[in-house]
Amino acid sequence: MTDDFINSFNLISHTEPNRKLIVHLGEAYNKAKKRLDELDINFDLLSISHEQFEKLLQITVFCHDFGKSSIYFQKKILESLTKGKEEKEKKLSEHGLISAFFGYFIAIESFAFDKRVASFVFMAIRYHHLDLDNAETMQTVDKEAINKVLKIFEGVKKNSSEVDAMYHHFLGINGIIENFGTFLINNFPHDEIEYLEKFFWFKDEYQNNDIFIFMLLFSLLIYADKEDAIFRDRIADKIQSHTIISSKVDDFKSEYFKTRDKTPLDNVREKIYQNIVDEFNSNEIIKNKVFFIKLPTGAGKTLLLYKLAMQLKEEQNYQKVFYLLPFITLIEQNASILKDLLEFMGINSNDNRVFLEKHSLDLATLIRTQK
Repeated sequence: MTDDFINSFNLISHTEPNRKLIVHLGEAYNKAKKRLDELDINFDLLSISHEQFEKLLQITVFCHDFGKSSIYFQKKILESLTKGKEEKEKKLSEHGLISAFFGYFIAIESFAFDKRVASFVFMAIRYHHLDLDNAETMQTVDKEAINKVLKIFEGVKKNSSEVDAMYHHFLGINGIIENFGTFLINNFPHDEIEYLEKFFWFKDEYQNNDIFIFMLLFSLLIYADKEDAIFRDRIADKIQSHTIISSKVDDFKSEYFKTRDKTPLDNVREKIYQNIVDEFNSNEIIKNKVFFIKLPTGAGKTLLLYKLAMQLKEEQNYQKVFYLLPFITLIEQNASILKDLLEFMGINSNDNRVFLEKHSLDLATLIRTQK
């Protein structure tokens, strides 16, 4: 895409820096395709050919942020909706479900995939935007969700010329907005919305390796989307270098708990913290490079381990320290505290080039399982 072509589009996908939606979708697909080409997958073992999967990947990546073209999302991202705005307007800026429906529509109407395979696109896009539990949840929609999709689509139609041009460029399809509108009307007639619960359900039709196809599609989407969000090719601003000092954890801990009355458990936590830090500082620990901490929930491990990780980086001149967590809930809990800690150190944790909370399936594990 030339700069003149890109500049003919106005829709944006991210705020820091302003990122054109057409650029984000194009770069995300390039990253997903490059990653796919690096993988050694024997498609002869699957129920889909390599060419068919590439087309599914195109549809999924190009459609995953379709809903961002609505006037509601554009208003949110351009004006950064404040808490004072109406909740209704905020909800209409959501874009996950309408993007999932759009990808499903493209797969069946424009490229003649059957509904079973098209459901992979729907679930990959929807799961990408939400933390959903299982396939049944991903495939279920209710009256409120459908009505919201229909209202968001009215907002998309306000930008129909640009959206039509964008998808003609990516997928060679003409008049996409009009056709998608017909699809929504046919599938969600107003007098039947009250009774809809599941949009589709292929539990008995899925084949043995369909889970691998879906997980591969989803993993490539989330990898490419996050990769593009962090490492944007057109970023003009350089990321500022930051110094992380382990002693700041002690200051943060004091500040964090100063507004609450100390309990006997707090005193126990403090003793544990100091004893382990002292033990960690002994020469024997550094020499052996093996250190086990076995403590119950609530004993203060989170800040303690951040302290030790930062101290290791300082004293051993490590470039990287890996902090591994086994569950998504733990990732979210630790990420929340780490963000507060970084902010305390004067580091902008909202800059996703510096801090990005991410949890997804490992592609290498999927490939080994498939083989």
